[in-house]
Amino acid sequence: MSINDKNELELAIKELEAKKVLQELALTAQYHETLDSVKPGNLIKSAVASIDAETVLKTAATLGAGLIGSRLSIFKGATGAGKKIINGLVKTMAAKTVLSNTDKIKAYGQAIIKNFSKKNPSPVSHNGLEHL
Repeated sequence: MSINDKNELELAIKELEAKKVLQELALTAQYHETLDSVKPGNLIKSAVASIDAETVLKTAATLGAGLIGSRLSIFKGATGAGKKIINGLVKTMAAKTVLSNTDKIKAYGQAIIKNFSKKNPSPVSHNGLEHL
């Protein structure tokens, strides 16, 4: 941009001042938006909103596998490093099995939820007599 006279210089200054005001407004708005997003309540809301059923099922299945693995301790009477290694391997294998079958576990979980959420038809007819 080439400025050749005083009028063009004044016009360029006014344009830059207007641009500066717009940038300050945008910066202030972004600051308030960022400040609002890092409030503890909003952080919790966004974290909860990002949780989906698949994540919950994977987490529950992994925790369950860990609990099952700890109950399947092969060397309950043994002590020392050998016991820790074997029991750690059992837990790891259980967790790996669960994680490799998440689609099946998800399908079973959804089927269970669907079955529980179905309304059971009443065995009583409209006239008060039970169906045979």
